Amino acid sequence: MKRYFLFLALAFFAFVACENQSDNGDNKPSEVVFRLKSATEAQFSAKGGMGTILFELRGGDEDDIVVNVSNSVEWVSDIKKTKGRVTYKVAANDGDARDCTITLVYGAESREVKVLQGAKGDD
Repeated sequence: MKRYFLFLALAFFAFVACENQSDNGDNKPSEVVFRLKSATEAQFSAKGGMGTILFELRGGDEDDIVVNVSNSVEWVSDIKKTKGRVTYKVAANDGDARDCTITLVYGAESREVKVLQGAKGDD
């Protein structure tokens, strides 16, 4: 009988020892990574064109990323956010060189891309 109880006790401890130990009881969320995969500056001729900003977000929800354009300039438009990228259109420039900043915001973190466009006649 003692052998039977000893066998049950050993089997119980072997089962407990094989439990998943990955939690460690601290329940910390996985680390969030939010970074640009593109250059922090985009240059356009006076003719304008389409631009793309590539980013990476791991451990978070891309729906929570907000895209802002500094000074709400009208010459940057058609801003679209899809998985891992923001696309935008830069209108033709009939005047002096100009610039703005596109900011991607996720929670308290932000990433900026400066958009530069040459003046008319600089092409």
